[in-house]
Amino acid sequence: MEPDDPRLAGPLARVALLRVEQGDFEAVDTLLPRALTLLRSADDPASEEYAATLNDIGYTWQVRGDLDRAEPLLEEALRRRQQALAPSVQLGPVLNNLGNVRWARGDLDSAAALLRRSVETRRSPAYDDPRLPSSLESLADVLQRLGALDEAEEVAAEALDIRRRTLPEGHLRLAGPLHIQGIIMRQRGRPADAEPLLREALEIRVAALGEDHFVVANARNGLALVLEDLGRLDEAEELFRRSLEVYTDLFGQDHLNPAYVEANLARLLFRKGKGEEEVRRRLEHALPIARRERPNDRVFAADLITLGLSYCRMGNQQAADSTLAQAV
Repeated sequence: MEPDDPRLAGPLARVALLRVEQGDFEAVDTLLPRALTLLRSADDPASEEYAATLNDIGYTWQVRGDLDRAEPLLEEALRRRQQALAPSVQLGPVLNNLGNVRWARGDLDSAAALLRRSVETRRSPAYDDPRLPSSLESLADVLQRLGALDEAEEVAAEALDIRRRTLPEGHLRLAGPLHIQGIIMRQRGRPADAEPLLREALEIRVAALGEDHFVVANARNGLALVLEDLGRLDEAEELFRRSLEVYTDLFGQDHLNPAYVEANLARLLFRKGKGEEEVRRRLEHALPIARRERPNDRVFAADLITLGLSYCRMGNQQAADSTLAQAV
């Protein structure tokens, strides 16, 4: 097969996905543009393989954290699936991946609608899709962010039940529903019930992926939030700092993932009443990134108040007034 053969696009995209799941983001930045260029040179853009490869490339950009590249490719993949005379089970993955992109952008209503369709498609007796739990987990996560905690808990429980029935103890895919159930318990104001769920999810992910994987960083952040709720601030701070370190190494300083954790860390330091200068520095860095990516997230509006109060304490009333005005 020649190096410029369009049939190489699919294998390249799958290799890129494997590399990004291993945390090798630099390889992905090279592989994915080449895969897309090869794909666009294909003779049959209406083929099953073309849409599947679009989905794979879009999903890999999504995992990489590049939503601007991921979203249009996934939207195109979905259109092609919907236009097919006999749409296959592949509609489920595209709906799931696009739903997760919309979630990451803060468009929760759109995300929930897409993920419900993904669940319905994958639950169909005609397909019996083994990836149903993945869509259930994503839907549960969106529902808890929308405040629909009863439904979120029910959906997460179904995902965990399927995982436990089909996977051995300690399997990596058990961590997802465990983590989501822990987050739901925290949202219900039950951090003591959330802690063992989130701790088990973290232990599974560390055992499977190592200490420096981005999924492990996410698990540390979730557990840290619960430990903060429980008043165990030093433990929470250690986890936030480790999560931030890994996220920054992988995504760079100006990405939403490290910015989100950095805001959490700053909030904790403010609560502890120490490191006033670090609190300001971290919020000044994290909040513009977080608010750009999720302008409607009320947590970041609250962080603006924290930053404004910090300016008040240092006697900078002009900065305080300007910052507090943004939070209204």
